[in-house]
Amino acid sequence: MNPEEYQKIYTWFKQRPTAYRVLKIATAGLPLVTAASYGILLLSLFLLPDRTNAELLRAIFVPAVIFLAGSLLRRWYNAPRPYEKGIEPLIPKRTKGQSCPSRHALSAGVIAAVWLVLYPTGGVLALALALGVCVTRVLAGVHSAWDVTAGLLFGLGFGLLGMLL
Repeated sequence: MNPEEYQKIYTWFKQRPTAYRVLKIATAGLPLVTAASYGILLLSLFLLPDRTNAELLRAIFVPAVIFLAGSLLRRWYNAPRPYEKGIEPLIPKRTKGQSCPSRHALSAGVIAAVWLVLYPTGGVLALALALGVCVTRVLAGVHSAWDVTAGLLFGLGFGLLGMLL
């Protein structure tokens, strides 16, 4: 999205203070809800008698490896952020580069993958949360659509692969 296209989004939110507040809350809150859901998932694997230690270990190590790999990839690729290319973000950030893949989207994607494999119904909800994370990152002006798509697909795809192997 170019600066002129994003300016329309920026103006729309700035003219609607309630919508802008909702965006700010969602941008901060959805990743926290996603992280909390992951904690709940791990706790359930630890406490429920019908779950195995192998499932718990996979649910810990698969996301950890994918998060590390995604972090290394974004450091190597070092894509500029939208606000480094002339877009004024709705949610100010100072981070430079390392925009792709979005780590928020990647994390939400891999958490959704773990949920989908172990608790499919919860996985559908986790996937909806992941999509919300992606949308808010783009609307906030801190990532491009490509950044969040790459992050979500990286996390979800490799997460499913890792959990199913």
